[in-house]
Amino acid sequence: MTVQKNDLAPPKVKNVEEGVLSVSQIIGSVSITVEPIADAIEGDKLAFIVKTSTGDSIVYSVTIERPSDAYGYGAEKNFFEKGLAEGASVEVQYTVTRDGGVRHSPKVKFRLVQ
Repeated sequence: MTVQKNDLAPPKVKNVEEGVLSVSQIIGSVSITVEPIADAIEGDKLAFIVKTSTGDSIVYSVTIERPSDAYGYGAEKNFFEKGLAEGASVEVQYTVTRDGGVRHSPKVKFRLVQ
C-alpha cells in the first residue's frame, strides 16, 4: 500500500482557543481560512467542509480564480448553536479538486461549549 503525504495545510478557524469554541462568544460567524495553496491553478475547486458530532454539516464550494489568494468562509453562529450539546465537537477541513482527483486537508477538531 502506498501512503501519500498530505501536502495541504490545515484550515485556520478563528475564535478557537485551546481546542474549544465558545458559541456564546461568536458574533455573526466563525471565519475559516485557507492560505494560498502552492500548486493550485485557476479552475481548481475548493470546498470547505464543517461537520458537528450531532450530525449537522455544511459544504461551501468555490472555484479558485486567483491561485495566489487565500480563501475564506464564514460559518454562521446558528450552525454552531444547532450543534451545541454536551460533549459536542466540530471537524473542519477542505478539499481541492482538479480533473476528478480530490485532495483532503488535515482536519481541525475542536469542542463546542456554551
